Amino acid sequence: MIIAAEREWAKAAVDRDIATFAKYMSDDYVLIEVTVSPGRQPQFDIMSKSSWVEKVRSGREKYDSVEIHDLKVLFNGDLATVTGAYSQRGTSDGKDISASGLYVNTWAKRDGQWQLINSTFP
Repeated sequence: MIIAAEREWAKAAVDRDIATFAKYMSDDYVLIEVTVSPGRQPQFDIMSKSSWVEKVRSGREKYDSVEIHDLKVLFNGDLATVTGAYSQRGTSDGKDISASGLYVNTWAKRDGQWQLINSTFP
């Protein structure tokens, strides 16, 4: 079920299906991206669910494609950690965000439903 939800969530971003994109994320969801620039200290960039959903809804962030693979799910009670690889093509505020790499998603079972609470892109 978690892997199917991962795939649906990625597809929703490409399709700009805002209802599906948002429904998988908990209200307290956070996106954490690690930014590494030559000659600078690495830093974490954090975005809330509402900010990311609005960027996709407004078209400021567009995904032409998102592919995920090599998914593994590790369960610990009502938490599930998904590790995987991704490749994407798209833009954010006019800037190319095409990339590939690894990611980690954390899901929590709340009131009988699995919700995505965190995504981390190193």
